Amino acid sequence: MTQALLTDLYRPRPEPARTGFPEGGGGPRRAGSARRGWILATVLIVLLVIAAVGARVAHPARGNPEEQAWIAASAAHATTWVALLAEGNGRLAQALSCAAASKEYPDASGAELQNDFDRFLGGELVQSRVDDVEVVDGAYFVTIKGVLDDGDPVAFVVLVAGEDGHWRACGFGTLDQIP
Repeated sequence: MTQALLTDLYRPRPEPARTGFPEGGGGPRRAGSARRGWILATVLIVLLVIAAVGARVAHPARGNPEEQAWIAASAAHATTWVALLAEGNGRLAQALSCAAASKEYPDASGAELQNDFDRFLGGELVQSRVDDVEVVDGAYFVTIKGVLDDGDPVAFVVLVAGEDGHWRACGFGTLDQIP
């Protein structure tokens, strides 16, 4: 579950369009960088809200994993993790991964995780939402549905579990990998 090998879905990414700025405008800017900035801002807001409500957010070290608050917290963590990878921030996504995923992707820079996620999707994720969460043996399989930059729909699952008192993403895969 920590590594998705879907080579049949791999499509090379098209070269991003560049736009020029007038002299002194800071040079060319990659297409989509404004959208990535909003994704990063959204992730930061989610993290700040989770930190602000503290004890009211389900904590993976206590309580019943079937409770709605736990399910919502696991979905929020999966959303944050996917947004980081969609933003191209494999390093931070790696830091929010479980021990098993860290063993699978030992590169601390998160480059291996980032490359594997990009190959798995076959394009740039421009829109996503949580569709469902299934609890199996205390682990949360969060189904994410979204749209790639070429307009193709995509659906995948992110495994989230509580580890050392924190929510951790343990990998991604296809929907048929949910037990």
